[in-house]
Amino acid sequence: MIGKRAQRKAFLLFLSFGGYGWILWSLFAQSSGENLPLLCPIKRITGIPCPSCGSTRSLVKVLHGQLEDAFLINPIGLGLAIGLVLAPFLLVSEFKTAANKPTLSDKIEAVFRKKLVYVPALIFIVLNWVWNIHKGL
Repeated sequence: MIGKRAQRKAFLLFLSFGGYGWILWSLFAQSSGENLPLLCPIKRITGIPCPSCGSTRSLVKVLHGQLEDAFLINPIGLGLAIGLVLAPFLLVSEFKTAANKPTLSDKIEAVFRKKLVYVPALIFIVLNWVWNIHKGL
């Protein structure tokens, strides 16, 4: 049976490599004038953008130093940029911390389990979704 820490390591590795790969491909596609495929199943099925629609374009704007444009496209892209920077540190923490001690991931998870954090985060996501629908993303 795989332990919680091993599952988290595998998940972080998958997200990191997937995220870095997707962003590199997006940057290449944008520079060659190619359009990215529509991957969002919510928008593909309903025609309505999900809360994270536009986050790739937002992240590309962050990488070009256009933070205001990134925020206006989708503020979630800024969070993704932070996550992609922090992911290697989380992985190192997972590998270096003794099995019986909490890792950096454990500490971050504990913070997000608090009502004072997850309730405003959920409200932000709902408001972002409304904004995405309003601006016709």
